[in-house]
Amino acid sequence: MSKIDKVALLTTSFPLLTETFVQREVRKYLSSDLNLEVHSIWRGEKKFEKWPIHRFQMLQLIHLLFWIPYWSILKPSSLLGVLKPLFIVGCTYFQNWEENLLGIAFGIIKANDFKNRNIVKIHTIWATMPTSAALTIYKLTGIPYSMEGHAYDVFRGGGDCLLDVKLKHARIVRTSCSSTYDQLLNLLNKDSTKLLLIRRGLETVPTLNSRKIDWNPPFRILSVGRLTAKKGYPEQFAIYKAMQRKKIAFTVKIIGGGELEKPLRNLIKKLQLEKEVQLLGAQPFSTVENFYKESQFFFFTGKIADNGDRDGFPNVLGEAMARGLIVCSSPVADVCSAIDHGRTGFLCDIENPEEWIEALLFCQKERSSILKIQEEARSWIEEHFLTEKNTKKLLNQVLGQI
Repeated sequence: MSKIDKVALLTTSFPLLTETFVQREVRKYLSSDLNLEVHSIWRGEKKFEKWPIHRFQMLQLIHLLFWIPYWSILKPSSLLGVLKPLFIVGCTYFQNWEENLLGIAFGIIKANDFKNRNIVKIHTIWATMPTSAALTIYKLTGIPYSMEGHAYDVFRGGGDCLLDVKLKHARIVRTSCSSTYDQLLNLLNKDSTKLLLIRRGLETVPTLNSRKIDWNPPFRILSVGRLTAKKGYPEQFAIYKAMQRKKIAFTVKIIGGGELEKPLRNLIKKLQLEKEVQLLGAQPFSTVENFYKESQFFFFTGKIADNGDRDGFPNVLGEAMARGLIVCSSPVADVCSAIDHGRTGFLCDIENPEEWIEALLFCQKERSSILKIQEEARSWIEEHFLTEKNTKKLLNQVLGQI
């Protein structure tokens, strides 16, 4: 690429409070030698730290009145090729249809602008809205794109309704966990030549000093994640109720917002867990870090929701492991790639509270095992979950090749 050539990074909404893992990677992209511009299609902020963000405004949709006739005359088959699958294939849930339609609209409006401004490559953070935009621009201008496909894109509601065609035309496909990799590999008919497994990561690994953590009772438990069905909070509360019945002293802090906040608050009252369990809502990462410092254990009760949605590898698990918390998790999706039971953490049956309690009591009794688990967990983080290492792979293998 010449110095005037640009790479466009397309996101849905950027930056988001709940997506610090995306911010870490984008920070590395913007600090690199790439002539990169970031586009937030649905809302987002005007700036990310010192860098400007190109925000798409909904008022710009009026420009479709010009660009749809324009492309209908100039590239009729290409335009039809983008729109037709959306109406023929059908989406299993309305939100996915909306996301794809908005992405296509963005692509129709911005295609000529991208071409005229020397944007020669596009990379997308998600397989839904951003990749619909990239596919549309590719069909209309020939600008190539690479894409990312994560658990949300692949599993929720059976997966994005245009995923097959997006995968077909992408030069490179990146995912960040092995369970999603396997699903994408099946969709690519076992063709792994353009499929990459590159994990997310942490920018730095805090100094590990377990002696600073007070391991005496009460057990101090932290859980971080959106209040959605796939996080399994009702099952998590059943664990706490079992602990309460056994008169085990504990406190729980749950950080995250979401559509289930009111039902979960009602469930806490119903189970009479108000003294032990606190819902703290969404918090900035600086606040979350403080809770990491004061907690002993991290609970993750992820599961496959009724609509198929699930986590791949939750980034909060990596954050907790790096900070010396003992992770207790359900064995869902890609968690097992990081949590080796008894070595880097504990895998527990979401339907069996006794297994979670046993893990806590084991650590209380076998204090010498705690440091070993922390060190093994940190070794996994240093090998697999550092942004510096993983972003270099992305820059070299993804953005450098499309």
